Amino acid sequence: MLARCPGFISKEVWIEPETPTEVILIIRWTSREQWKAIPQEQLEGTQKQFEQEFGKDYQMIQASEYQVRKFPQTPS
Repeated sequence: MLARCPGFISKEVWIEPETPTEVILIIRWTSREQWKAIPQEQLEGTQKQFEQEFGKDYQMIQASEYQVRKFPQTPS
């Protein structure tokens, strides 16, 4: 679903080898505005589909938002 949204760049799934039940998702967007523009109904529909396929036996521990800072390259 995310790949069809304007501004979506990529999604990574990180799994800790020592704790395979813990999953970290890294989702990149062109802008925060494009991420926040996804209609709530679309997010809820995707959540329902996820729960139908995988069940409700999971817990989101934390959600965070980060910004990538880019610095100009200086000649060596």
